[in-house]
Amino acid sequence: MRLRCKLLFAVLVLTSLFLVGVVQGVPYLEEWGIYKLDPSTQSISLIYSCPDKLDSIKFNTPETALAFTRYYGGTDYEYAEICTLSSDGTNLRRLTDNDNLDAMPSWSPDGSEIAFLSWRDATMDLWIMNSDGSNQRMLYDSGYHDGDIHWLGDTMVFTRNSQIWAINSDGSNPRQLTDPPRAG
Repeated sequence: MRLRCKLLFAVLVLTSLFLVGVVQGVPYLEEWGIYKLDPSTQSISLIYSCPDKLDSIKFNTPETALAFTRYYGGTDYEYAEICTLSSDGTNLRRLTDNDNLDAMPSWSPDGSEIAFLSWRDATMDLWIMNSDGSNQRMLYDSGYHDGDIHWLGDTMVFTRNSQIWAINSDGSNPRQLTDPPRAG
């Protein structure tokens, strides 16, 4: 029960931090990019600009790099790929390159791996890769569309049918944490 409460709290904290928009990918001044907001001065500065939509931006633990979803050449799902970028806006790397949706990257605590969602089969599943994009492999197929993945220590939390689930980072022990009414 304690782990369940800690996981739910961590998901809420991570979600609220993301919504604050300290670093966010938005079309600001009609330009897609990653922008940094200084809360003390309310100043906004551009970190990275691109002609395509991007979203799902996540820092690695020491906040030296970002992982995000970038849409290459269109806004439909098949254009979504995972990229990384140094936090100063340099060293852009495209980690996935296929005709399938790859989205929602989440760094491992040590920064050596990135979990993400991919729609390479009948449903969107949990995948994992090294932080340089190598060794891409499916971690878990729930049989449903999964979403909202976050890595917390040796556990990942994600959503499935409007429910919060947890799984060990090696893909073992998937377990449902919530069961809201009308889920799915």
